[in-house]
Amino acid sequence: FSARKSGWEMEKEYYFPRQGFIFTVAITVRNVSADAAAVSYSVRTIPAILPDDEPNRYFSIEAILAGREAPDAGLVQVKVNSAKAPGMDVKDLRLSSVVNEWEALNNRYFTVIAAPSGPVSAFYAASAVPTLKDLEREPSRFIQPNIALFARGDLGWLDPGRQNTVSFRVYAGPRCDALLAPAGVDETGRDRNFGAVVVYGYGFFAKFDWLSRILLAILNLFARLIPNYGIAIFLLTLTVKLIMHPLQKKAFVNMHKMSTLAPEVAAIKRKYENDKSADAMRRMNAEMMEMYRRHGVSPLGGCLPMLVQLPMFFALYGTLRSAFELRHQGFLWVDDLTRPDHLFTLPFTMPYFGWTTFNLLPVLYVALIILQQKMQPQTNDPQQQQQRRMMMIMPLMFFFIFYNMPSGLVFYFVVSNILSIGEQWLIKRNSGGAPAAAAAASSGGAAEVYDASRVTSWDRAAEREEKLRQKRDEQKRKRQNRLMP
Repeated sequence: FSARKSGWEMEKEYYFPRQGFIFTVAITVRNVSADAAAVSYSVRTIPAILPDDEPNRYFSIEAILAGREAPDAGLVQVKVNSAKAPGMDVKDLRLSSVVNEWEALNNRYFTVIAAPSGPVSAFYAASAVPTLKDLEREPSRFIQPNIALFARGDLGWLDPGRQNTVSFRVYAGPRCDALLAPAGVDETGRDRNFGAVVVYGYGFFAKFDWLSRILLAILNLFARLIPNYGIAIFLLTLTVKLIMHPLQKKAFVNMHKMSTLAPEVAAIKRKYENDKSADAMRRMNAEMMEMYRRHGVSPLGGCLPMLVQLPMFFALYGTLRSAFELRHQGFLWVDDLTRPDHLFTLPFTMPYFGWTTFNLLPVLYVALIILQQKMQPQTNDPQQQQQRRMMMIMPLMFFFIFYNMPSGLVFYFVVSNILSIGEQWLIKRNSGGAPAAAAAASSGGAAEVYDASRVTSWDRAAEREEKLRQKRDEQKRKRQNRLMP
């Protein structure tokens, strides 16, 4: 492509390889006038990027301007979301680094990266207005704001008949580490770090990007062994459950021991029931904590497995939302594991929420939560009963949270709950009559609970923990005695 105006001739050339996602754009400016002049330029490197096939998600388009304050310094990035494009202030979206590496436009799964082959003075972004042809061709894809990226630089002093060229190396393809890592290495062998455009999750979820990458590597490994990402998610869930089993079993034992302590808890509360002063409450809580310590019980021990798995939830959400490898990967009735499962279309739109499809996996997950709650040890302790009533709100809360989550994420938790129910049933079966005896004790029944013929795995585990606790306390006392003058 060429043009000529006012003594200047401009030529733009595109160089496309036979394969791959990289091409080169070279812009040559030639002085065909009779006078020398200093030449600077401003070029629109990336005019816009289409959003992915999920409409009206403004966060799906992101601009990144990347540079370094020194050739060997770390990468500095300026980012903006397309939701801010209409009110965009160019001065706030400018990057003038010592080394301006590249600028990129991302949607959910794809990116366009423009990296100058020579020095440029600045990158900047501005809101992109669709052309009339764009609106006529695909009006629904341009109803949301977009972003255009620009580069500015100098070509130096050009005498008559002289020319200079600025070129850009452009990657236009998937946001995938396996493709971006080699693409970021330029002709000189320097790594421009194109992989920085890949961040799994956004906002708070991006803090778990490191864990998302580990999970994706595991999923890719399983998918290479069995080429189905639904089965890979199942195997990942099974792996996590096996790793978590010792902690989960300890939590079950802790819950059992807590239920056997219900009579002692009730006795302590009765002791202070007529004294509501702050000092009495403090002494009651201290007495309860001493009782828990004496029996080697943690009131929050049952929550530990759930807390440990929270980072897994955040990381898996980022993985399944953004990983190109899982795009359009189906399993059973699910067409795309990165989107809600959409079993069928509703004959109406759900008021307030705007739901138009029925998603089965969140319903299955809620049903499994309710079933799991029914399997928990029963107690007559008022405080624990109140906690159980509060926990009944969880299924409804998770239903709304998970309804439009990626189906792969909800499938992970469905499988995890099924495995947890099976794990809980096996532990109860191996423990014989312990849960029933615990329930009797918590309801004010026989205080003797077990005789020698009814010792179970629950009791053996509790006995081992009690002996270890006593041994640790004894060692601590000996150390303190040695330190005393």
